[in-house]
Amino acid sequence: MGADPFIVEGVNVPNRHEVGGIGWSQMGKGLAWCAVVQIILTLLRMVLRSLWTRYSTEDHLKFVHKYVGIEDQPPQNAYLDVTFRWLQFGMSITTVLLWVYKTYAWHVSTTVNILELIMCGFFVFGYFLEMLRYEFASGQTFSANSLLDVITVVPLVLQSGLGCGDVCPNATWITVSYLRVIRVYLLWGEIESSGALENVEEFTRALILSVVKFLAILILFAGTMYIFEIMGDISGFQDQWVETDMGFISFFSMVYYVLVTISTVGYGDYTPVTVLGRLFVIVVILGGVLFFSMETGKIMTIIKLAASGKGRFTPKNPKRKHVLVIGGGVTNGPISVLESFLKSLLDVSHGDLAPEVVLMGNKEPGDDINGLLSQRWATRANVKYLWGNPTTMKDLKRARIDNVELCFVLADLQARAHEEDLQNIVRAAAVYKSSRTPMLVMLMDSNHVSIAVQTGLPASMCGALDSLEIAALASSAHCLGLSTLIINLALPDLIAPEEYGASDLWLEEYIDGGNKELYGMQLSLQYSGMDFSRAAPDIY
Repeated sequence: MGADPFIVEGVNVPNRHEVGGIGWSQMGKGLAWCAVVQIILTLLRMVLRSLWTRYSTEDHLKFVHKYVGIEDQPPQNAYLDVTFRWLQFGMSITTVLLWVYKTYAWHVSTTVNILELIMCGFFVFGYFLEMLRYEFASGQTFSANSLLDVITVVPLVLQSGLGCGDVCPNATWITVSYLRVIRVYLLWGEIESSGALENVEEFTRALILSVVKFLAILILFAGTMYIFEIMGDISGFQDQWVETDMGFISFFSMVYYVLVTISTVGYGDYTPVTVLGRLFVIVVILGGVLFFSMETGKIMTIIKLAASGKGRFTPKNPKRKHVLVIGGGVTNGPISVLESFLKSLLDVSHGDLAPEVVLMGNKEPGDDINGLLSQRWATRANVKYLWGNPTTMKDLKRARIDNVELCFVLADLQARAHEEDLQNIVRAAAVYKSSRTPMLVMLMDSNHVSIAVQTGLPASMCGALDSLEIAALASSAHCLGLSTLIINLALPDLIAPEEYGASDLWLEEYIDGGNKELYGMQLSLQYSGMDFSRAAPDIY
């Protein structure tokens, strides 16, 4: 121990310099290394993205889709994905616990160092899997997961000492690896969304999530405060004190005192002693309580409006247009139909072209709508629900109608065709007349198309399900198997088995074809009059 330790109940307590406090200059070097690694990884992603786009084959894409997943879509082999996430979850907890242990040991033993390096290798492997999952998109370099991996892994590697002299920070037990507690919280959400806990009761899952969230916040705040205190003040950023009857004070200390007082925490480390000071504290306390009450009420009102769909749509990227979806199919139809429609519209194959979506219904969102919008793919695409009437300009402005690229009108397939079609025609006509927004109107009866045209809707924007069914049936008579092809293209992705038998080689190609999407295309005149069986192989 040092020469002048603190004495607490007969126990020698060393000061921060004696336990290896490295100072902010060394910490700055560590953070600089993190920044360098971040830049290198960004450049690496650009190179790998170019190589992947140029040289990846269909077999590579199948492998990624099966074992890694594509963006927010889970892999077909869910067992490996869930197992990997559980391992990451456990190792992240272990990393945090080892950081806590080092705050009491004040050094890094060989065993702890080796264990942390092994886990760092696993985290690096997970980082590159994440890169592959997003096809090396450079924008993902700055995602929360990627940044946390860099900030927590690089210091753990540097603590071993790389022998690079003054360029590297001194080897020390002080790191920010406790920040992996954020990854613990994020990983728990990913495990839940994967369906691995579907057999666990909802109350139990909610309780565990609350505990994980509480512990994550507790460790995050406690660890950050520990780092700040053990590192000491930054050179040139120390407070300047003035001795008064209240004690040693400064402007910053008074900011701290007022905040602690008006938040009703009241540590008691400062107490005003002058008459004017005590009178003013009374005003501060009353004003603080009133302020927090009013502002909390306003925030809760905004949250309540947003949850009930009475808020206003705010796009992530104001420069890009979004899609508006209205009609009885939004609120009254089967939620599975709406989910399939949205997943097709926001499929990862669209890349950056996938739009943000506004759903507008005539009632407050129920549990089914809220559950749908809380899914990861929906939150990432910024799918929002607004409770409103598309025939009123006030509600259309809430949906930012001037920035809508396309409006879909979905029919409730369980409703009576006549009533549903007429209601949707009124909705579509009101939107079209107010903004001339391009539309696709789903009608259930082809006889109602003429009514839609009379209201001012172009016939090219209206489609009837019964006429499509008849057309598909007639086409199937000329091309056997066409109806099956169309159905498979419209249905959600088929789930492939983990292994194919010798007699099931056809199944892999069938499922791969069934998971494609249907698009229209203009063929050249050379295919005019040619049979489908002859034209398809030539076009393919």
